[in-house]
Parts: sequence; structure tokens; C-alpha cells
Amino acid sequence: MIKLFIEILSYLKPNRKRQLILMVFSMLLGGLSDAFSLAAILPFLGVLSNPAKLWELHNVQKIALNFGINSPDQLLIPCTVLFAISAVFASFFRIFNLWFTGVLSAKIGNDLSSEAYSKTLNKPYNQHLDSNSSEIINVLTYHMSALIDVINYILLFLSSCFIIFSIVLGLLLVDWLIASTSAIIFTFLYGSIILYLRVKISNLSKTIDLSTQAQVKYVQEGLGAIRDVIIDDTSRTFVQSFKKADQTMRLAIASSRIYGGSPRYIIEGLGLIFISTIALVITLNGENSIGVIPLLGTLALGAQRLLPAMQQGYNAWVHTKAGMEGFKKVKSILDLPKPKFFKKDNKFKLKFLSFIKVDNISFKYSGSDLVLKNISFLINKGQRVGITGKTGSGKSTLTDILLGLLEPTSGQILLDNKKLYFDEKSKNFNLDSWRNIIAHVPQTIYLSDSSIYENIAFGIEPNFIDKKKVLEVSKKAQIYDFIKDLPEGFNTKVGERGVKLSGGQRQRVGIARALYKNAEILIFDEATSALDNKTENEVMKSIYDLNKDLTLIMVAHRLNTLEKCDFIINLNKGLIT
Repeated sequence: MIKLFIEILSYLKPNRKRQLILMVFSMLLGGLSDAFSLAAILPFLGVLSNPAKLWELHNVQKIALNFGINSPDQLLIPCTVLFAISAVFASFFRIFNLWFTGVLSAKIGNDLSSEAYSKTLNKPYNQHLDSNSSEIINVLTYHMSALIDVINYILLFLSSCFIIFSIVLGLLLVDWLIASTSAIIFTFLYGSIILYLRVKISNLSKTIDLSTQAQVKYVQEGLGAIRDVIIDDTSRTFVQSFKKADQTMRLAIASSRIYGGSPRYIIEGLGLIFISTIALVITLNGENSIGVIPLLGTLALGAQRLLPAMQQGYNAWVHTKAGMEGFKKVKSILDLPKPKFFKKDNKFKLKFLSFIKVDNISFKYSGSDLVLKNISFLINKGQRVGITGKTGSGKSTLTDILLGLLEPTSGQILLDNKKLYFDEKSKNFNLDSWRNIIAHVPQTIYLSDSSIYENIAFGIEPNFIDKKKVLEVSKKAQIYDFIKDLPEGFNTKVGERGVKLSGGQRQRVGIARALYKNAEILIFDEATSALDNKTENEVMKSIYDLNKDLTLIMVAHRLNTLEKCDFIINLNKGLIT
């Protein structure tokens, strides 16, 4: 738990670390108030049972006389008030620390989850190709929520440690032998339980991780292929698989809760037996029962506060241990380096004046042969260029390199003699600037279940969308007339993945999105291959009618799609033929 806490600290912002220090100080005050309230019970019970005996204490009598108290009977009211004040302060600090712990763990969790999502989105594209989306979603949702709970439990554990230390200290002042004996016994009991359960709880952590990932996988697969699921009537298979994973996960969570909660009832019973045994031993030794009552009352109150604090600390350990597997997954994302090209809010644009030069590019994926071999060509500003070839010829890889998603194994891309990947003159990468002047229209346009405004200005916060610009680019993409005739116009929700629009309409929205970016270079990657001939011709007309200063790169299987291009590059097995 200490190691995990130190690792989490390394990811925190400076202001969160300061808040943690403040919280530790608050916990210390809470512990001291608990110790004080416990110490106050002894004089309170003493004055109730035998005020004369309390008056015999020299210090008590001296303090009482300073406050105008002249007899033992007058001690009752001030002792009651003192005990009440100490109880109020102890309760206040407990409530405050509970609130502080909950809020701080939530804010820390928000910082970490936002950082993890940012690292996930901004990792290099080739790492995205190797990632399992169900595992990533599982980490960013379930495991991140579980980590926030773990942080909360760790903070509660720290609070429990302060409370336990303060209560034991208070009990030691009352009766060091009984206090030390009870502390050793209860610590031994909880320690034995921890040693017995640690392997079981670690296994539960792995079970929860695997089953939650399986849940996400079955949901993704079932919804992703919903048409086939309905047609083939295979919903039972997906439901049964989901049910099995869900049951495994929930039983594992239930087991961890049982392990976390059950010791409390055993140890509380043992605590009562322990106190009653002490009372019996003291009585059999001939002690005055009136004198014993304050001691037993103090021990009973101490046990009533000590045992829940120990249980809370133990429960925190159980949940932290159960969340370790998830934390490892979250940590693997938090430890991702920011891409070398990534610069926050970089809006600088390269000047595209004359040409794009692809200079002797080769590329290979990890563990494969060369996919592209010594590719070279020149595109002048404003040209319409086609790229074609059979499946597996290297078109998609070349497209990803042109988009700045994959770095060539060798060779370079130049924009007016400025290198994109590493420029020896500027000692810098120019990919951020390159991405600001290039836009992409893929075969399948991703549309979110939001308005047409938000889908054209994709990734822009709604309050910052330039609606006038949206209207302009929709006219250039020749979809304005269709949208304005809709009942809600540009505020129309398009449904998940744009299901309320036709294929041609989705492609035009994709073109409008690319134009909204003010890009100077547009790459159409099989953008019309899924359309029928009539719709494709209409969309291609929209593309060719775009501003003549725009440079268009069109990747397509069909040559007739590229018939109006200035030249066509044909790829075959990674070579230009």
C-alpha cells in the first residue's frame, strides 16, 4: 500500500500534493481530538461514580479552585461540558476528514483519468494499431473508477492510522498494560488475516480485470455487428458469453467485499469478551467496583473507536490489494511518453507555396518485410493526384505516411524543401504544422450522435463553433440544400455513426469537415468506394469543383474515380509501376 501510494504521488500535480499535506495535518488534528475525547471520559465517569476521589487529585483541585469550584459536587457540570466539547470536536474532525478525503480522492482521480485519456489519444499511431480497444476502454472506465476508490481507501487508511495511534496513546495513559496487551492482540489478529488472504485477494484482482475486459469485448462485438446478430439470430451466444463474464466479475467483487467486511464481526465479539474478562479479573482481585467503572468505561469507549478504525484500515488494505491489477493497467497508460511531435495548442502553420516532395521513402512494420520500397514523386500546389493499386500494394501505408501518422523507415517528405520528420536546419520536427494544413476524408466517416454543426466542426466545443463558416463549407461540399430543408436544419442529430444520413450525405459531411479545417491539402482515402455509381459521380463532382488552389490526393481502386486527376501513381507490391 505504501509503495502504491508513493507511485500515485509521482503522478500528482504540485497543488494536489499540497492538498495532501494539508489533509495529513487535518488527520493529525482529528487523531489528537480523538485522544483528547478519550482522555476526557475518565474524569467524566470518575465524577459520576465518585467525585470525592477525583477531588483528591492535587492538579484537579488546583485547576478547579482557579475557576471558582470549591467542592467535589461542583465538578459534575464542568466535566460534562468538557467531555461534550471534546466529543463535538472529535466528531467535527471525523466528518471534515471524511469529506476532505472523498473530495480530494475524486479530484486526484479526475486528474489521473484525464491524463490517461490524453496519453491514450496522443500516443503514436503505430501503437494504436497494436492496441486492443476493449482493453483500453476497460482501463479508462472500470479500472480508472476502481483506482479512484483505491485512492480514497488509501487516504482512509492513513486516517485510520492516525486514529489508531491516538486512541492507543490515550489508552496507554489510562492503563499501559491493558492498552498494550489489547493493541498487540488485535494487531496480531488482523495481521494473521492479511497474511492468509493476500494471495486470494491478488487472484480476485486478476479475475476482476479479465472478466471486465471480456464484458466490454462482448458488448463491442455484439453492438458492432448488430445487423448480423439480428439476421443470424446469434444474440443468445453473445448474451451467454456476457452473462458468464459478468457473473465471474460480480462474484469476485462480492468475495473481496466479504473478505473486507467479515473480520469486523469476529473481532468485535472478541473485543467484548476481552473487556468482560478484564472486568472479571479486576473484580476477582478485590478492586472497588466503583473505582473500576471509570476504567472499564474508558476501555469500552476506546475499543468502540479503536476496532472500527482497525477495521477501516484492514478494509482499505483489502480493496487496495484487489485493485492492484487495475492500477498496473492504468500505470501502463500513465507511463506512456508524450509523442515527440506533440505540442500543446500548436496553431502554427507551414507555408505551402510550391510543392510536396516524397523523397525515396521506404517503410516496414515491426516484424514484417518492406511494405514500401524507395517511393519518390513530386506534387505541385493545386494539382489533383490519384493513387491506385491492388489490395496490399501499399496504398494505405503511403496514405498514413502522407498524413503524418507513420514515420518512414527511411527517406523523407519535404514541403517546399522543409523536411517534415526532422529538419537539420531547425533541429525540429514539422509534423504539427503539417497536420494543420492537411485534412483527411476516409471511406467511413465517423459521425457522433450530435448535431450537424458539431459533426462538421468536429472536435470543437459547441460554444466555439463558427456557424457562418459551417454554412460556407457545407455549400462547397454541396450538402447545404439538403441540411437546410431538414426540420431542425444544422441542429439535426444524425444518430450514432450518422445512421440517419445516407452514404453520400455522410461523405459530403466528411468533405465539409475537412474544409472547415482550412486545410490546403485534402486526402481522400477510398472516400467513394462504398457508394453507388450515381452517388459517387455526384460526390466526385463536389470534390473536383473545390477551390483550385487546394491540392487533392485521391486514393481509389477504380480508375474512373481518378479520371480527372493531373496524374495517377500506380502501386504494386510497394513499388511505383
